[in-house]
Amino acid sequence: MGMEKKKWQVTKVRHLMTRSGQMLGHCNSDMVFIDGAPFVVLEWGDYPDGESVPLVTVQLDPKQLDRLDWDEAEYMYQSPIEDPVRHN
Repeated sequence: MGMEKKKWQVTKVRHLMTRSGQMLGHCNSDMVFIDGAPFVVLEWGDYPDGESVPLVTVQLDPKQLDRLDWDEAEYMYQSPIEDPVRHN
């Protein structure tokens, strides 16, 4: 996915996070919709003008996404998300 300049409509999603198959626990992350599909944003980047763009994303299955009535998150994702970021 290229870094396109656009205004991102960001919401919050609560999900389980795994890394290398090990459960890390629950996280609240940013979520955006790209061409109608939900993506969790695990890392943001900035253009020189200060505009933020999603750098590391994981596409979510909309069937696993439930609405919440929480202040901290608007959605709950039912399946764990594997962290795609390499950690040393």
